[in-house]
Amino acid sequence: MPSIDDRRVATALLILRFFLALFLILWGIEKLILPEAPIRIAQNFYGVTLPTAAPYLLGIGELLIALQSVLGAALQAGSP
Repeated sequence: MPSIDDRRVATALLILRFFLALFLILWGIEKLILPEAPIRIAQNFYGVTLPTAAPYLLGIGELLIALQSVLGAALQAGSP
């Protein structure tokens, strides 16, 4: 039987995973809707010129990571 501390840690990790996934979903969608924004950010802050396809690939990658996080959270919440 899990202790109270184990349940608190599990709950905290579940909440963290949920909000991380939410953040990544919003960030990934932004890259797909406004692809010029990450290109400008990369140029201004990092001095790197991104190709025009890079924001789309990064956005899709972030959405996949968010999906994995949400699915992991669903599996974690369903476990005893």
